[in-house]
Amino acid sequence: MATKSNSKRKRFSKKNKRDWRKHSNIKDIEDFLEEQRVQERTGGLVAEKQDEDLFVVDNKSSSEKKEPEKRDKYAFRNRPLRTYENLKPNPHIPPVPKAKPRGDKLNRSANTPRQIERMNGILPAREIRKLKVAAAARQKRKDVIDEEDKMNGQLPESYDLWGEGPKEVIPAKLKNADHHFLLYTKRVRKRVPGSYHIKSSKIDAVEIVDPGASYNPSFDDHQKLLRKALDEEREYIKDKKIVDSWSKGVKKWRANELQENYLSEMSAGLFEEEQTDGTEKKKEDGEAEEEEEGEEEEDVPTPNPPTTAESRKTRQQRRKQAMIQAAERQRRGAKMAKKRQNEVYRVKALRKEIKKQKEKIAARREFNLQKWKIADAGTKRLGRHRFKTPPVDFKLSTELVGSLRQIKPEGSMLRDRYKHIQKRNLMEARIWKSGPKRSLKDCVKRGHEEFKE
Repeated sequence: MATKSNSKRKRFSKKNKRDWRKHSNIKDIEDFLEEQRVQERTGGLVAEKQDEDLFVVDNKSSSEKKEPEKRDKYAFRNRPLRTYENLKPNPHIPPVPKAKPRGDKLNRSANTPRQIERMNGILPAREIRKLKVAAAARQKRKDVIDEEDKMNGQLPESYDLWGEGPKEVIPAKLKNADHHFLLYTKRVRKRVPGSYHIKSSKIDAVEIVDPGASYNPSFDDHQKLLRKALDEEREYIKDKKIVDSWSKGVKKWRANELQENYLSEMSAGLFEEEQTDGTEKKKEDGEAEEEEEGEEEEDVPTPNPPTTAESRKTRQQRRKQAMIQAAERQRRGAKMAKKRQNEVYRVKALRKEIKKQKEKIAARREFNLQKWKIADAGTKRLGRHRFKTPPVDFKLSTELVGSLRQIKPEGSMLRDRYKHIQKRNLMEARIWKSGPKRSLKDCVKRGHEEFKE
């Protein structure tokens, strides 16, 4: 026996139009309308077309039909892309009608009497007045601009070369001004110092780098760049060895050792040295006291000791000592006189020595120029430090690549611009001061002292 379904059909209120549309099933109507829209877009409604448009009569017999051609295996290669199909026109949609040309209308308007007069150059009085006002305004603006340029010195003044000289040009708007205004208050060009137009250096603002620094250099250019970098490195190592030899015997103090040494030196003599047993050290005998006094006296300079009868020289001894000193002075004088006499006969040798000394000085000056790496004669010493060219940026042969995307940059563009400004004498050379950082002192505020642990 079939059981009766207990489910009831849902009922909705269709009082309003919104509820009617919401709970009514109109899918079949929407499908019908959509099908009609598609037919209208693709050539018109099928119900309104005739039979000739819908059907085609095949008059050919089966024997006349051609055999199906073999399908080409690679025909898909010549097939146009599907994306281009959207650009092709649809044959079922009629084209948009073109706008009618306006040639006839223009020809009709050109035949009017006013148009014929305009073509012949005859204009109405109203337009002629407008053109005259516009031309006068343009000329006035041009005159004002020319006067301002003359006041600022941008335009050359024309005057008679054999006359009295150039006259002061007063603009039209300042002709009625008084003498004081023309002398002090009018706008004049500011005076600039004489060094304003003088370049600080002949070095170009942007220099061309060495061809060996290119990302794809030739073999010879790259080897020259490597040789230049090698020479700089050797010079740096040589200077470093000289500095190390100077500071070889200097002890390197640590921060705590410096602090202990400073405290011991500053507190020397302020407090008596305490012994472990709390008693003063007793001296063993008087000889030890005399030795200690003698050592202390050696440190302090003393006047000449008093003479005694035993240490005093006799008259005979003093006369003999004076004779020895006089003989020694005579011997030195004779030696110097003989040396001067011999120099007269060796003028050529002296000239050679002077020339050799000058060459030595010139070589030393050239060495100093190379040592301090002065890049150009136009680079001057503006401050306390000399300008030093930065090290050459280079890449080894194994690091060279043939693509700009794979190459890794060398150096810093900011550092290059900073050094180049110093090289062009626009800023003095500076160095980074390295040293121990200043120690900070910890202190407790007065209000927090009682809470201090």
